Amino acid sequence: MAALAALALQAFIAACGLAFLAFLLIQPSDKYDRSTVPDSLAISELEGRSVLEMVMTWGTVLAATLAALLLRRALAPRPAAAPSAALRKVERALAWQLPPRAFLANWCGGLSLGEALLVLAWLALNGWWLGFTLQRNLDKALDSLGWQERVGKAGLSFGQLLAPNLMLLFMPVPHTSLFPWLTGLSRNQLIRYHRWMGHGTMWILTTHAVLYYVYWATSSTAGGFWDNFSLWRDKSEVSNLAGSLAFFFGLALWATALTWFRRRFYTVFFRFHIVCFAGFFLLSCAHYSRCWLYFAPGLLLYAADLALRAGQLGNATTVTAATVEEHAAVATIQMKADKALALRPLQEVWLMVPSISRFQWHPFTVAGTADGVLTLHVKRYGPFTKALLNGLRRRRPTTVRVAGPIGCETTADCQLLPTASWERHEVLVLFGGGVGITALLSMLRAMAERRAAGQAASLPRRVYCIWAARTLGEFKSLDAPLLDAAGQPNSWLQLRLHHTVGQSARSLDVAPLAPAMTARFSFVERAERRSGDTEDGGARGGQPSPASFKEVQMTKSDSALERSSADGSTSSGSEGLSTARGPAGMPPRRRVVHPHRESGASPYFWSLLRPLQPKSFGAAHLAAVYVLTYLGAFCAALLAASYASQNVQQWQAGMLYCGLLTAMALGLPFGLAVFPVHAARYMRAAAAARRGGPEAQPELVAPFQDEVDEQLLLDRGTLRLRGSGAALPVQGGRPDFEGLLREVNEECPPACGTIGVYVGGPKGLNTAVQLAVSNLNARRSTASTYFELHRETVEL
Repeated sequence: MAALAALALQAFIAACGLAFLAFLLIQPSDKYDRSTVPDSLAISELEGRSVLEMVMTWGTVLAATLAALLLRRALAPRPAAAPSAALRKVERALAWQLPPRAFLANWCGGLSLGEALLVLAWLALNGWWLGFTLQRNLDKALDSLGWQERVGKAGLSFGQLLAPNLMLLFMPVPHTSLFPWLTGLSRNQLIRYHRWMGHGTMWILTTHAVLYYVYWATSSTAGGFWDNFSLWRDKSEVSNLAGSLAFFFGLALWATALTWFRRRFYTVFFRFHIVCFAGFFLLSCAHYSRCWLYFAPGLLLYAADLALRAGQLGNATTVTAATVEEHAAVATIQMKADKALALRPLQEVWLMVPSISRFQWHPFTVAGTADGVLTLHVKRYGPFTKALLNGLRRRRPTTVRVAGPIGCETTADCQLLPTASWERHEVLVLFGGGVGITALLSMLRAMAERRAAGQAASLPRRVYCIWAARTLGEFKSLDAPLLDAAGQPNSWLQLRLHHTVGQSARSLDVAPLAPAMTARFSFVERAERRSGDTEDGGARGGQPSPASFKEVQMTKSDSALERSSADGSTSSGSEGLSTARGPAGMPPRRRVVHPHRESGASPYFWSLLRPLQPKSFGAAHLAAVYVLTYLGAFCAALLAASYASQNVQQWQAGMLYCGLLTAMALGLPFGLAVFPVHAARYMRAAAAARRGGPEAQPELVAPFQDEVDEQLLLDRGTLRLRGSGAALPVQGGRPDFEGLLREVNEECPPACGTIGVYVGGPKGLNTAVQLAVSNLNARRSTASTYFELHRETVEL
């Protein structure tokens, strides 16, 4: 019965998609243009054609989203079925990389046959629209028009061509939407397609603007270039000046989003992307009031995602543990996650640190998810990461706001994304570069934990991990348990470390490496001030200096450690005062643990610092958010249409549509379905903190120890595990990716069929591995092993 229900839901989702695409094909036709049926669908002052367009582009997407949620609920208890042989052949054919592979890999990240078919479909859709619009605008008077008028008509046709492109442009943008739920595509892959469509849309927009500029400058009947350019409203109620301003905003957005600029000046790109898009959206609607219909299909999905994120971002949390490796400029930070938040490998989070900037969000791949603790590896690349590492190095309390995790998304009662791809393979090959190996380490840690728990049945039988790093300090991210597993005979894991540049392994003999992932975590204690203190904090009205904060570590055995209480007695609970060792010969300084609070950390004036909170609370909650988003947008359209019918100018109506849709599509779901849930959870946590309940009291821990028991060390170019015979040589030079894949293929049994290849790291590493996989697959025979490539790099 469940299988039939899942099949029916899949058919319904496919029907919604076909209806959406069919409407895109019918809309530019002369038959639709002359039809009177759409006009009969008017609701109040809202035109019938607008209503039909909303039903076919909004309604189909909303219905498919709700059906996708039901489908994920129906499939949640069932393990993913292996694809049939025919389906595998189709998938492999679509994944085949087109030549010239090296050029395409460096230019656009490669182009598979499936992606080429998508590009051809996009070109066909644009050709279909352009043919109809040119025919309609030029009509039969082509011979009687001067070339200047033909240029103007062509400019109008390219402007109308923006409609289908704007409808599709924003579909891949949301973090949470039906597209990753149904396809399993990562956010990086979806954003890649958004960039492609963005380039195409901007070329069409540029052509539209330039053709009109040429027409205004050359036509004797147009009235002159400047008169037309500066005209806020012409006879057709179109605002030329607003259109030009929207075009300039679009150009600025386009220029700052180019790869070379985005990677070098990410903060500038991030801010320009937000400001320029807002200007582009608002002024486009002022230029032509029906533009809101073209933006809405993708932006409504994004509005639902923003409403969900706004609730999560109201929560502030704190870094509970951190280590900074100076030579490699890499920090490992940990944060607690709420027990309702499902953490899985191959996820990413977006981090904002209020003490650095309230307007900068940066993506980081999750390195570990053990025991409800979120672990990240951060490498210093720019001003943001430099400021973050400096604060951690000085042991300052670091309050953060977090969006995510994104990828392998799970809500309270179902897994939203398909089963992780790495669970489908018997053999995996992992290629990591520097700190970019973070995503792959999260996979290895999850495998090790499940094997330790006796859940190895669904895991890969053999895993090869090749890690190349420019500095030896980056290998500190490796776990002692993984090194121990790799050192066992006939182990499931083979590790190879490559030091590519910098100091040789032998020049740093006997250099201790602290494990980045242990069972320990730490939190921040505030030193209790005495009346005689002379430190800066005591001299400034009780405001402690950064030096008054100490990072402390805890092991699982610390819970039984006796601590001094306020009245001098001893206790082993989680209340009272901990004792920190002072300088030699001096009595210990008393430290009191305060509730974790920071005023102004949350935009909702919430001062309590809590673990990372979930974004959604079940499929029903997600469905309510999406329904309220579309309901708010529909009500906004009715209100704006009622105002626009009062003989107002088109630019005013367009701006009203833009403003009302934005406010109600965001405000209604946030006010009714998102904020109340998060506010109730916060008030419950705050009440528990006031009562002093055990769930709210931070656990007392032992003082921070500078001298920790190092488990890993480098000895004559070999990474060793103390107290064990496990050892791993650090090889020099860059790995031979194609040769390593051939070696793995020879070691695998013929029945293996498919080997999963995962890569995480800089662009050069991704390109090299991609070309190696493409070359091997292109030369393979029908019966030989197929290499399935997965890129797990968060690309800025």
